[in-house]
Amino acid sequence: MEAIILLIIKWILCFFMTIYLFLIVVYYFSWRNLKVFIGGVNQSFITKVSIIIPARNEEDNIANCLDDLLQQNYPKHLMEAIIIDDNSSDKTCSIIKEFQEQNPSLNINLITLKDDQKTTAYKKRTVAEGIKEATGTLMITTDADCRYGKNWVYTIVAFYEKNHPKFISAPVCFKDEKIIFQRIQTLEFISLIEIGAAAINIRKPNMCNGANIAFEKSAYMEVNGYEITEHIASGDDMFLLLKIAAKYPDGIHFLKSVDATVYTYPKKNIKEFYQQRKRWASKGMKYNNFSVTAVALITYFANLAWLINLILVFFYPELLPLFVIQTIARMFVEIIFLFSISSFFKRKELTLLYFPTFIFNIFYVIIVGASGSIGGYTWKGRQVK
Repeated sequence: MEAIILLIIKWILCFFMTIYLFLIVVYYFSWRNLKVFIGGVNQSFITKVSIIIPARNEEDNIANCLDDLLQQNYPKHLMEAIIIDDNSSDKTCSIIKEFQEQNPSLNINLITLKDDQKTTAYKKRTVAEGIKEATGTLMITTDADCRYGKNWVYTIVAFYEKNHPKFISAPVCFKDEKIIFQRIQTLEFISLIEIGAAAINIRKPNMCNGANIAFEKSAYMEVNGYEITEHIASGDDMFLLLKIAAKYPDGIHFLKSVDATVYTYPKKNIKEFYQQRKRWASKGMKYNNFSVTAVALITYFANLAWLINLILVFFYPELLPLFVIQTIARMFVEIIFLFSISSFFKRKELTLLYFPTFIFNIFYVIIVGASGSIGGYTWKGRQVK
């Protein structure tokens, strides 16, 4: 009987790991086949862009954000920045107003919200208010703590005018890491960017990052914005992606370009990281999309299977060969996968941190995956249930 149980366990462990590795291989080749976009030189543009920036207590970041927008290599008369202040209690608003006075060439529209509505979907509310006031054809959403190269808007619009997508997902990367833990975050985070890009390229979108997405305002209106999902606290980016993809299956594109990359900062410690990933995981089982749910479950159970295999080895040494083979196979595939995305961001040195990232990833995926669907989390100083 024990032999039969062990055989069943082996088959289960092999099944989840095989499916997971197959998925990573598919994503790797999809990423490799995705062409790097190079915009034209001195291109003539016709698209008016509205850059939507939610902000809450961002006095340490908003000036840099605005300065980067001022430096954009894109016609100022075709660009507006709409900043939605979500009840900040610091100097965010005064910094924005001072910047407006000193830099009239940048069209800034400041919208101030108050906590006079019962909601937990704070970011959806702020983005929706910004889009309501936007006069552009193309909406670009980002965050107030992000940084942008001078060709960021230029590249996004050049891609839009060439390909005419309804929704664009673009790269996001961390910068200014101070400690090893933050560099581990960067390696893990850019792997998510690669997965999201690869999935979009095979017409099975499952991930994007609201710090760097663009979409037609008309497409947003056609799918009724965040309607139906407005009660869900997180997921402003993903729910909109899936709604537009459902209406326009071929209208979702990933913009593979370093010039289109938005840079932000890793979390300072484990506590902040846990709250961020719990927030991301909280919406995981609320997507009405089979491929998104399937990928999440495959990833979760592949990590859980590896940990279970490790534990069982101490009780059943005959499982050791299977554990070693699966671990080596996984490491081989993941290193190649991670090297491809770190090369794109010109951060190849990050792959040297693969092993601690591998161990960290196993435990955080299992813990956050289990806790994300229960309890609340803290976001921007608010307790969200």
